[in-house]
Amino acid sequence: LRHVARDRRPAWAGGVPNYFEKAADGAVAPEIEVTLDAHLQETLHRELGDLMASHGPALAMGIIVDITSGDVLALDTRSRYPYSGFAPVRHVFTPGSTFKAIIMALALDAGVTTEHDEYRTFADSVFRVGGRSISEAEGAPPQARITAAEGLAYSCNAVLVQIGLKMEASYLRGRLLDLGYAQAPGAGLGPELPGTLPPLKNGTWSEPYAHASVAFGHEVGVTLWQHAAALATLLRGGVSRPLRLLRSMERDGEIYDYDLGPGK
Repeated sequence: LRHVARDRRPAWAGGVPNYFEKAADGAVAPEIEVTLDAHLQETLHRELGDLMASHGPALAMGIIVDITSGDVLALDTRSRYPYSGFAPVRHVFTPGSTFKAIIMALALDAGVTTEHDEYRTFADSVFRVGGRSISEAEGAPPQARITAAEGLAYSCNAVLVQIGLKMEASYLRGRLLDLGYAQAPGAGLGPELPGTLPPLKNGTWSEPYAHASVAFGHEVGVTLWQHAAALATLLRGGVSRPLRLLRSMERDGEIYDYDLGPGK
């Protein structure tokens, strides 16, 4: 009794109950079928280890997705420093030029451009939006004008910004939310962060800054899981489907299948 908190002693005046006297047999552990491919998982883990050794980054992540189904075939992360949580759903990074494919797809879907429309590259001058100058990375095309398709292929900032600015900020932000950006995906892999999108101010974005930056993947924060899900939607032809890690569960002879669903 001396081990029981004082305020509980009156309730247990007849003696501390023995909880083990009525213990029941444990339930049979469920069998879980996941979507992971053991060979791909092992390969990804090894590749990330080689990357850490050769380049010495603070963090490396990788994901392999079956585009048709959204099944995650491999998912791993390696970190130079102790990391709290699982990085693919918690580490927020700037997607940069990998975001341009999303912007181009939304522009084509909205009908504000075609892949054949031509745009200035400003290769012979400086591209300015308002009072802001936007430069290019190495390898930018030297031609004065190129098509939208070439702008994406060569990752030309000037072309993507011109295309991005053709869409209203509220429309563009709404479509990005539809793709799962700026919200936690509910992957079930521990604490998640939602990522970031610039908030609208008076119903819009600053054209030279937030709007232009989003068009080439800046002022946006994404997680690996979130970005992979959106890119898979694009490659699937526009059908949005959550990434899936759990395929089925069997317990006490009952099988529970986690169906894909029709998608959106």
